[in-house]
Amino acid sequence: MSAAILWHRWFHGDASLRFGWRYMDASTLPTASQAKATASRVVAQALVDIALAHDMASSEDELAAMARGDLMHVFDGALRIWLHDNPNGNVADRSTLLHLLEVTVLLAHVQWRQATLCASCVKTTTFRPHQPVRTFWLQWFRGDATNGTCPFRFLSPKMLGGRDPILLDWIITLTRWLSQPRWCHRKAC
Repeated sequence: MSAAILWHRWFHGDASLRFGWRYMDASTLPTASQAKATASRVVAQALVDIALAHDMASSEDELAAMARGDLMHVFDGALRIWLHDNPNGNVADRSTLLHLLEVTVLLAHVQWRQATLCASCVKTTTFRPHQPVRTFWLQWFRGDATNGTCPFRFLSPKMLGGRDPILLDWIITLTRWLSQPRWCHRKAC
């Protein structure tokens, strides 16, 4: 099943289940189906989180009420952002992004010339694939009020202890990049 079909069924179900799969409890399914249902939930929830974080909808219920064409338009936008085509700045380079995705994500992506993409991530991180560099830019100067974090430019590596090493590498790289002076757009870098 493609991610697009999963997205539609997540909100509208299919011929056998006339309700959105988001209401389905995986624990009530036969054991063989539980893993597929769990993987489906991970993919769908990541796409929903991205759509909401980028103001494509105000809630999951609003997504569910959309006409099919509008719903698939939101899916296309969320998937583009997830797969590293973010107008507000990409989260990280493609190899790092593979490690930042949710646990056991299965998603077809022909650009990588693989049948499926499998990646894992520590779930406790507050830096999600749906958080663009533009958001990090604001946090660099203003901090993250939701987590009570001071402006990121004042954080030392010691203060970031206990985080996922791959995530730390990304934060350090991005912090260095934001700290270096840049020429204006009229001059060569």
